[in-house]
Amino acid sequence: MELKNKEIVQKLAISDKTMYRYFTKMVGTNPKNFMAINRARIALSAYVSNSKSFSPYIYGYYDMSHFYKDVVKFTGQKLSAQLT
Repeated sequence: MELKNKEIVQKLAISDKTMYRYFTKMVGTNPKNFMAINRARIALSAYVSNSKSFSPYIYGYYDMSHFYKDVVKFTGQKLSAQLT
C-alpha cells in the first residue's frame, strides 16, 4: 500500500499521465481516491474487529478524528453505527 505513483510509473516504464488515465479508466476513480478508500476500509475492518486495541496511527491517520472523518466520508455513517 505504500507504493507511490512515481515508483509505480518507474516500474511500468510509462508516464504519470498515462498511468493516471489507465488507472482511472480501469478502476473508475483516481489513484489517490482509491488509496484513501482502501485505507479507510482496512482501518475500519480492524476497528470493528477490535475497537479497544485499535490505533489509527498504524493505518497512517494523525489521530482518531482524522480516522473518524474518513469513516463518515467512506460509509456515510457515524463510527458508532459501525459497531451495531
